[in-house]
Amino acid sequence: MTTILVEGIGDVVDRLYGPALAKLKIDIPSIRIIYSDNSAYWPGVAGRPEKRKQTLETLKRWGGEFLDKGDEEDNDKYLQLRTSAQVDTVLIATNDATHTELAEAWLQNSYTKIFIEKPLTDSKGKAITFIGNTRRADQLRVRAFDHYRARMHLYLQHSANMRTILSRLDSIKVFRFFFVEDHSGTDAAYWNSLKARGQAPNDRNGPIEIECRQEPLREGLVLDMMPHMAALLSYFGHVGEISVDAVRAARYTGVDYDEKREVEIQAETFAAINFEFTDHMNKVVEGQAYVGKGVRGSKYHPNLEGNVKLLELEGTNGRRILFDFRNNIVSCVNRGNSVDNIGTLDQYPYYYLLQQIVQSKEPPTDVADKNSVTMSIKTGRRILEILDDIRFHIKPPLQTYPLGNREGRRPPYLEDLIESIRPLWGKD
Repeated sequence: MTTILVEGIGDVVDRLYGPALAKLKIDIPSIRIIYSDNSAYWPGVAGRPEKRKQTLETLKRWGGEFLDKGDEEDNDKYLQLRTSAQVDTVLIATNDATHTELAEAWLQNSYTKIFIEKPLTDSKGKAITFIGNTRRADQLRVRAFDHYRARMHLYLQHSANMRTILSRLDSIKVFRFFFVEDHSGTDAAYWNSLKARGQAPNDRNGPIEIECRQEPLREGLVLDMMPHMAALLSYFGHVGEISVDAVRAARYTGVDYDEKREVEIQAETFAAINFEFTDHMNKVVEGQAYVGKGVRGSKYHPNLEGNVKLLELEGTNGRRILFDFRNNIVSCVNRGNSVDNIGTLDQYPYYYLLQQIVQSKEPPTDVADKNSVTMSIKTGRRILEILDDIRFHIKPPLQTYPLGNREGRRPPYLEDLIESIRPLWGKD
């Protein structure tokens, strides 16, 4: 029997692990699935026994077991599993700061393969220490993974698809990554979201606070969102050769209809990054990345409204390839702005990833990242080095930008926000 244990429950009850593991359980009934976490720390659940009960019922319906580390009996069972030969695979999806700590604990069990969700940990220093303290043989048992990468991998693993992309572009001139969301919660949507949580209007002050993500996003959005970009870039270029040129950053304020009230997140909630990298043809390519919460959307992609999750490759011949993660479409925008749909992205990336895990009889190997749905932990460390470089450019005090209010004001468009905030150019 194959046993998969998931550390952390944040995304389990959402659209990621849970549905994928439920489908896997139907396809392979003999698989044992265990979820492990401390329910006292679940965002939006702590102190709400009815929500905890609902969550556990959902896990049971999906065919999984649950071990609550806050319960003495369950915690004893969990610790016994860590020293037994029963667990084949561990997926670590807890808060970033605990990733390598849990990986080190599971590495004591020589039978277990370990997969760590992005980012590898919460700092470059911790990643260097973890890898330095891990034997070479054990390093190969640990892989980093990213669900946006999994969504693209099924399409890009076919060399014919990659050839089609590159042939339409001649070669890549600009690599652009967008991950901006309008979660400002204006008017009725904002009030209803508070009411559903039993909160008064002034209990929360923004999309991150409403989502109860203050703790995982305490260091800003760059650490949370930019690993997606680096994980996708490895299909087209060398992650180890990214050079950050400039960063503009800001944070939102005023969503509680009080522009003077500061939000709880003091780090950046928006960043625009310019960088360069070397592609697999050894050509230098310009890179741009835009990440943010409370951003109305992009004027250049109005059809995506306030939820722009897109990778855009601009070619030297003027054509553009769009990987639209919102609609799971791969398309080509021609020079006359006509659009050809040339493929689809995987709608169930975690199911594909879990299939690969279960079907693999050998430990993960340190293969070239562009050929694998997962990445080596050395690539995970390099991504953290890049994030450190980006964050180095973000110096307080950050300028602020307003979110929506009851008078109907909307958050700024991406392009207007970039123009309005102070640029920080170059490196010291």
